[in-house]
Amino acid sequence: MSAISQNAFTSGFERELGILTLLPDPVVCIDGSQAVLFANTAFCEIYGGSPSSWLGQTLSVLPSSDNLAPTKDAKLETQAGEGRWIEWRSAQVSGDGRSRDDETAVLWLGRDVTDRRKSEKALEDLHDSAAQESEAKGAFLATMSHEIRTPLNGVLGMSQLLMSTDLSAQQQNYLKTINESGELLLSIVNDILDYSKLESGKIELEDVDFDLAEALQHVVELLAPKAFDKGVEVASMISPGSVQFLRGDVGRIRQVLLNLVGNAIKFTGEGGVLVRARSWRTDSDPEKVSLRIEVQDTGIGMSEAVQSKIFEEFAQADVSHTRIFGGTGLGLAICRKLVECMGGEIGVESSENEGSTFWFTLPLIEADEGATFAQQVPKLYGLKTMIVTDSQIVAEAVRAKLLGANSDTVAVSSPTEALSLLSGTNHTSITTLIFDAGFGSTETETFITQLTRESPDEGPKTLVLSEPGQKEQVDKFVGLGFDGYLTKPLRQATIIRRIQYVHGLVENEDEVVSLKTEMLKEHGHMDLADGEKYRILLAEDNQINQMLVVSFLRKHGHTVDTASNGEEVLIALDRSSYDIILMDMRMPLMDGLEATREIRKGSGQTKDIPIVALTANAAKEDRDACLAAGMHDFLTKPIEPDALYEVIERWTKIGPKARVS
Repeated sequence: MSAISQNAFTSGFERELGILTLLPDPVVCIDGSQAVLFANTAFCEIYGGSPSSWLGQTLSVLPSSDNLAPTKDAKLETQAGEGRWIEWRSAQVSGDGRSRDDETAVLWLGRDVTDRRKSEKALEDLHDSAAQESEAKGAFLATMSHEIRTPLNGVLGMSQLLMSTDLSAQQQNYLKTINESGELLLSIVNDILDYSKLESGKIELEDVDFDLAEALQHVVELLAPKAFDKGVEVASMISPGSVQFLRGDVGRIRQVLLNLVGNAIKFTGEGGVLVRARSWRTDSDPEKVSLRIEVQDTGIGMSEAVQSKIFEEFAQADVSHTRIFGGTGLGLAICRKLVECMGGEIGVESSENEGSTFWFTLPLIEADEGATFAQQVPKLYGLKTMIVTDSQIVAEAVRAKLLGANSDTVAVSSPTEALSLLSGTNHTSITTLIFDAGFGSTETETFITQLTRESPDEGPKTLVLSEPGQKEQVDKFVGLGFDGYLTKPLRQATIIRRIQYVHGLVENEDEVVSLKTEMLKEHGHMDLADGEKYRILLAEDNQINQMLVVSFLRKHGHTVDTASNGEEVLIALDRSSYDIILMDMRMPLMDGLEATREIRKGSGQTKDIPIVALTANAAKEDRDACLAAGMHDFLTKPIEPDALYEVIERWTKIGPKARVS
């Protein structure tokens, strides 16, 4: 292919060149040897010279003609030394205006995009700067979380140890205040961390099979002590016919519920809080399930104006200068972001002084058929229960749990109404009576006296319903002839098996725990040293936390050795054998991650010893790093004694081969 001549090009494109000369954008045409055949005025304004002065000059600053693309950007230096970005578009032309393979040229039409490239570079720099700031903020918050959690672990842990000693009533009140203040500080730290993760988009969702009833009960049981301290009820229920076994991020669902139920208890002075769930298969896909959870309270409620902004950052229902209820105002904003991350919606229905109902919906799927959960709910065919309580929340929760076991239930709001119903013609149809211990002593004693007088032998089996820690109250009812007891908040399995027990439907201790044993457990009188004793190596560099965990473990009957860094851990393993290692993540000289990796490189039984992280590093990345290093499990400070005992028991029983995922 030969290059087109200057004369052939000029004569072939005389009319077109006149138009190109007037264009405001740079235009240049070159032959196959990169020699300029034409340059317009706009080109010369950028690169200097005149159109005639460029003719015949070699121009090597354009994009290569060998691989022509629709558009190409090229940075060119002007004669004034200024760098300009030109977006070039190219086309092949021939000297007579028609396509000829033997004589060709390339026409380049440019557009100055320097300002656009500067804007793009500025945006890119801004993005990089924001990413760096986000990383720095995340690192700062993680460090601050660690630094706050470490001393907080000592404060909360030591207060728990003190609570188990002999104290005066005044000392107990002081200690309770310390503990509550520490827990409040911990919740604020957690809120700030969660909000930061959500803002930076670093929240990762899990996808696991879970039992909906168990998830609700876990939240209710965790918050029940706060509710009962205020004299308000708290209970959960699942609507009949709901899909109970689901797949989704149960941890985040519990987090949302803990916030909503905690708020409901905080803003409720009398009455109670009911967590109600309903789930159903969608019409479009039988495997997909829609879940709706409502948290209903009888608290202070809120106006429409407050409702419209309640899920915004730092918004609160109580905004007066003399507000009674504290908090950061981040909790509901975090709930909104979490629910939206899971593809759901969240809202509230409320009226001032009439309570509130917070709700959220989520798209989930039904759990895998092979998922292992509790056995199917036993049935109580032919057994009819009366619940005597002045709490609509308790009555509705009990009715829902027994309905799931095919047991009819009638609820009455007073002992007088109960006696009237029991003395009627259909009184023999009531086989079980559950009596709320919250009624006054005189009213209760009158009820018991008349009940035993009217039906001393063939009357219903009687169970007293009490709050945790009311052993003397329970003993009194049992002494007056009650057949057993139930403890709030009620579990469906507990109420069913207790009814089975008092009716003689089960006899084996494996089928139902004895009343005496369960009463001791539920009312806080179990021997803490019960169970297996283990030899434990604790790796912890903070002396206060070391003393705290050692106290927890020795109180439970375990033998404990300590190490202050990873090197001391390796030395201890060479000298002695242990059942489990509790490993801090951050330690001097050799941290917990490196120590774990060194242990896993070894041989013999030591190589597979269970290792559990005890760390103030609460981020998911920290958990993942511990598991990747070879640890079996992960506990976050402040350490809960029950969680510590449970994880030790689990890993020393299961063995080292199975690890959490």
